[in-house]
Amino acid sequence: MVRSTGLIIFLVAAACRPLFAQQWARDMFPVKAHNFGVVARGAKTQYEFEVRNLYAVDVHLAGVRTSCGCTSAALSKQTLKTYESAAVVATFNTGAFLGNRSATITVTIDEPQFAEVQLQVRGQIRGDVEVSPSALSFGAVDQGTSARQSVLVRRFGRTSWNIVDTRSSSDFLDLQVEPAGQGAYRLTAVLKDNAPVGYFHRQIFLMTNDPGMPHLPVQVEGQITAPVTVSPSNLFLGAVPPGQKVQRKLVIHAKKPFRILSIEPQDERFSFEWKDTPRKLHLVPMTFSAGPNVAKVAETLTVMTDLADGASSTCHVSAAVVEPVAAK
Repeated sequence: MVRSTGLIIFLVAAACRPLFAQQWARDMFPVKAHNFGVVARGAKTQYEFEVRNLYAVDVHLAGVRTSCGCTSAALSKQTLKTYESAAVVATFNTGAFLGNRSATITVTIDEPQFAEVQLQVRGQIRGDVEVSPSALSFGAVDQGTSARQSVLVRRFGRTSWNIVDTRSSSDFLDLQVEPAGQGAYRLTAVLKDNAPVGYFHRQIFLMTNDPGMPHLPVQVEGQITAPVTVSPSNLFLGAVPPGQKVQRKLVIHAKKPFRILSIEPQDERFSFEWKDTPRKLHLVPMTFSAGPNVAKVAETLTVMTDLADGASSTCHVSAAVVEPVAAK
């Protein structure tokens, strides 16, 4: 049996530090606590705790549980290869709970070694404020296309309540607020045509004249789709012995037939095969040839096409070129 150097180093380090046996797992979570603040009843309220595999072995997230029904949690991905990331998605259940709430989220890891990591969330759910629908959800939007979505924000029991301003950290969203009856406002978000490709998840803030709730968060989300995509967009080739080769397939897709013009950069470690005919879906075999020396490989491949405006897409490829070590 052959094990990678990274696995042996990992197990030796874990065995030598029994008092800190779970610190390696905690190190994969850069943020371990989040305060949702004051949120409205029914508002979609989520936070994504990043988890990143820092080690040269696979990490498997076995499951996640919460200490309170006010918060639910889910894993975006369970098996993480070296340098891959996932998210623990924490959702505040604002439709079923009110008042000050807190919860502990426990993430269980069963490979390469058992560990548990605890994450903390808290916040206040106001029952006298409502957002309907629960978020500004754009769904899928083609790159370069503008779109708009609206929500109704209501405050009950206080006629003098006003929204006085809006705050957003996004440069591809314009916000508009207009009165919609007593204690109600219509918030409209306009998605500009310069929004970058990929999933976006933002919070905008409504500034109010209520000292107990000076800013009210509203979630904005959507998916900007590129004219051409490469799958997987992040590819880890694993631990490759010096001088060896690894083969994978790239799936390149668009809504209309296209030709692949080139795949950059022209790197002797990578070779590709594709047919020079227009089609909506190209399956491109890729071969990675490891060099003679131990090295960490990280490359961004760019697929150039004949679609309008020279549409292209990228794939991030990484590998660890390491000498195999025989287990004793």
